[in-house]
Amino acid sequence: MVREHRAFSALTVEDDTELRRSIVTYLEDSGFIVYEASNCREGIDLFRRQQPDIVFTDLNMPQGHGHDLIHAIRRESPHTPIVVVSGTGVVDEAVEAMRQGAWDYITKPVRDLSVLDTVSRRLIERSRQRKYSSVAVDGAPVPKRNRIPFCAPFFGDQAHGSVELETNLRYALERKEFALAYQPQIDVVTGRVTGVETLLRWQRNNGTLLMPSDFIPVLEASGLIIPVGEWILRSACSQYVAWRNQGVEPISLSVNISAAQFKSGGLPALVIRIIRETGMDPGRLCLELTENIVMDDIGETIRTLRTLRDLGISLSLDDFGTGYSSLNYLGMMPISELKIDRSFVAALSHDRNNNAVLVDTIISMAHCMSMRVVAEGVENESQLDHLSSRQCGTAQGFHFSRPLPAEEMFDYLSAYGKPAAPFLNK
Repeated sequence: MVREHRAFSALTVEDDTELRRSIVTYLEDSGFIVYEASNCREGIDLFRRQQPDIVFTDLNMPQGHGHDLIHAIRRESPHTPIVVVSGTGVVDEAVEAMRQGAWDYITKPVRDLSVLDTVSRRLIERSRQRKYSSVAVDGAPVPKRNRIPFCAPFFGDQAHGSVELETNLRYALERKEFALAYQPQIDVVTGRVTGVETLLRWQRNNGTLLMPSDFIPVLEASGLIIPVGEWILRSACSQYVAWRNQGVEPISLSVNISAAQFKSGGLPALVIRIIRETGMDPGRLCLELTENIVMDDIGETIRTLRTLRDLGISLSLDDFGTGYSSLNYLGMMPISELKIDRSFVAALSHDRNNNAVLVDTIISMAHCMSMRVVAEGVENESQLDHLSSRQCGTAQGFHFSRPLPAEEMFDYLSAYGKPAAPFLNK
């Protein structure tokens, strides 16, 4: 006998009737059983009766706040994923929602409803893993009909560690455990600083310093990258303005943007708000995006990039060469900078002939497309000499400086900085 696959169920709690119906229709078309409520009280009642696999909720609603719903579900069913869909755009709201137990945060307007299906299936799978990790950790038996093959001790330890890390990350922002470091970008001809890249660090309250590779994947998987990314952008812009007020000459400020931020639909509005709040010069702000981000949903991507470009902001394609860029589409995008991935630069020291051809090709292509070129991960004079001989204008890496906290970067900029020409905007 063939057993049919059980359809996932979702509850959406939203007082905006038009948006609620759009979400319901899309999820039903995607194969979900969907329940809908127009306020917090209805949502809690429906959840208790139907026990859906995932919940989407607004925050500011009549008859109770979304935080009340999150708290109730978290208390009664801690393994049920909760996704906040809100247009507040305020970091404090997002942080509080995550602290209460939300798993992800999608900003309004939701221009691409496919994100609902993607997020739902990812979080439902994570929910299943959490349930099984709890079984492995607690030592309780797994019913045979629900049993899946895995090495229980390893799976349990791995999943438990990930959940513990996510829990600590939920509190890190409000505890002010995150910090920013800045790595200088150097003109290879003059040796002067032309810009800095903003990098995230996590100084845990136990004194442990974690690098991005240790926790960024968890931020992205949990949805916490949305409020943390907003904090990074606001803090970096505020720091740049502070440096300028201290007499540092104008340079560029690069900030990495995550896929979740870019696809949320609210990035241009967020950037405008932060520029106004901080007094940041948009002509000195550069947003870095990876190839995989910009090559997804080309039409919407180009529209978003052009909106950002029209604000005066520069756009950089990070880790170039590691993704799946189409040169045809790349030429249509208002990208002003290519960053050569550090792996290609590092390989110059090992297999100079083959890897040099790849690096040289990227530099030549960027020049043909009137783009600025930045080489990441430069660690020795030999690499720098090769890049300089191929007219790669800018480099960054440990050969010049490790990433520095704001105070040390101020000293560095005071010693090596000079007025730098703005990015070339297409």
